[in-house]
Amino acid sequence: MKTKNVDLFRVWKSSSFVFVALLISNSLIACALISYPPERVTPLTVIPSMPQTSLPASTKVLVESKIAERLISSKWQGAISQDSNLAPEVTTWEFYSNGMFRRQFTSDFSEERMGAWFIPSPSEENNVIFLANTTNVPPKFDVLSLRFENGQSILGEFTYEETPFTGTETPPTAIEKDLQAVTTQRDGFFSFWTAITANDWQSVSAPSPGDADMYSFIQDGTYAAHFNSTQCQYVGTWSISSLGEDSTLIWLSIPANNCDPRGGQDRFVREIPIRLEGDNLILFETIYAPMPKNR
Repeated sequence: MKTKNVDLFRVWKSSSFVFVALLISNSLIACALISYPPERVTPLTVIPSMPQTSLPASTKVLVESKIAERLISSKWQGAISQDSNLAPEVTTWEFYSNGMFRRQFTSDFSEERMGAWFIPSPSEENNVIFLANTTNVPPKFDVLSLRFENGQSILGEFTYEETPFTGTETPPTAIEKDLQAVTTQRDGFFSFWTAITANDWQSVSAPSPGDADMYSFIQDGTYAAHFNSTQCQYVGTWSISSLGEDSTLIWLSIPANNCDPRGGQDRFVREIPIRLEGDNLILFETIYAPMPKNR
């Protein structure tokens, strides 16, 4: 009887050992499965970007805008053919999720420009993009009209084709002063743009040929031009570029129209010097006085 009890004890002890061994084994397998999940196939991307955790606070909104996501998904390249003896002018834009951009120009010479960018509105139709390079001498500030059409970007009245990143591009280093210039301090750095969009502008005398009697510049990158002599009006897009405090250009995308009293015109882009003198706006040689905006 004593021997039988000993045997039962040995059987119970052996069974307990096996149960504990199985429990430890299962635990190890579970841990392994958690540590090494099944392999997932993820499409490779060649878009150079910065992780959200490293974005300056003022630019984190960039990744939440569909138009911004579209802009940073590819490079954008445009070419202008010149005389047969001259190399074509090729401009390439690269926009990055850290709020910085790179613009490369190549022709008979090449140049590169970097700075900060920001799109203030989520609109996927007419929009504008602010560009700032405060470290340039003199500093450069642009507000360019922006929209997408037929798979192309129309940036500052010029068309650019979508071009994939190669994967070798490196985002420019974020410069906080540039980033602040296009975001939290935009009103100060882009005061000229703010001023000309705050009013409509009526010519104080007969305008120069080709100039309208009244212009209305809208903050979505569109404008309206009205001609008194032909009682005609057209709309287009506009952009400005300022180099320092004394040199500002405006680009007007002029649609085909019959408003000019000299005759009909095909679509073209016009580049004009523009400045403020006191309360008046000088568009090339025509003086315009502010008037309440026709809302």
